[in-house]
Amino acid sequence: GAQLVVGGEFDEQDKFIAPCVLLNVDENMAVMQEEIFGPVLPVLTYKNLESVVERIEKLPKPLAMYILSKNKKNTEYLIQHSTAGGTAVNELMISTLNPALPFGGVNNSGIGKSNGKYSFIEFSNERGVLKRNFLDFKMIFPPYNKKVIDLLMRLARL
Repeated sequence: GAQLVVGGEFDEQDKFIAPCVLLNVDENMAVMQEEIFGPVLPVLTYKNLESVVERIEKLPKPLAMYILSKNKKNTEYLIQHSTAGGTAVNELMISTLNPALPFGGVNNSGIGKSNGKYSFIEFSNERGVLKRNFLDFKMIFPPYNKKVIDLLMRLARL
């Protein structure tokens, strides 16, 4: 039911799909029911930002959200009122190449992050280890003797 206005060419043998732009898309269409892993851009219209957030919330959380806007207030509103694996503002795909940014999904679009140090952390068992190598802190646990009570009272006055 959507109208293909750009692209549509493909070559299965070469595993090529030309970038596609779809108009007259509604949220019940198959293209809006699953994550798109290909150069397909369904264009939906809206009257206000609240309706955009409502649409986003009806669907599974996306792997990525791309906001193309010159309006900083609108951009911040969308970021604050939505969830996605990652978000890029006025950029397309370049965010996945930056090793300083985590890349990965949330909920249905996957769990975990990759890219640079995030891959290392995600696929490692990061854990804290604490070892006391000096001093005995038994004196800070009850029951307290008179020496400890006097010391604590002096410290409390400082």
